[in-house]
Amino acid sequence: MKDGGYAGKIKNGGTQVVQAPKQTTDQKKGTVKKGGDRQELHEKLRQHSIAAAAQVKEEGKPNDLIDRVVNDASFGLTHADIAGVLVPEHFTGRSAQQVEEFLDEVIRPVLEENKDLLGIKAEINV
Repeated sequence: MKDGGYAGKIKNGGTQVVQAPKQTTDQKKGTVKKGGDRQELHEKLRQHSIAAAAQVKEEGKPNDLIDRVVNDASFGLTHADIAGVLVPEHFTGRSAQQVEEFLDEVIRPVLEENKDLLGIKAEINV
């Protein structure tokens, strides 16, 4: 996933609002292969994003960005196509590895060094 930009916001379960990743380069190429013009599709995605964001911010309604894109025949995408791209783990980079490194190099040594002061065995799992 090379394209880490954001197209709009999607309501994630309860009240949390998260950014929705733009289509990946491969996804855009797929829509272009289906006959779409890259610049035209980008503009339509921008317009759908603005409309969906306004619906969330101004009307308090759920974000329907994905439905807007699926319902726009210009994109030729299904919910499954989009769901295949919206995998959060694809957008976290090295964060999990960096957390483990920080725990191993900074936190666990301090806990081990001070375990007698703590009076308990500390264990951190991520």
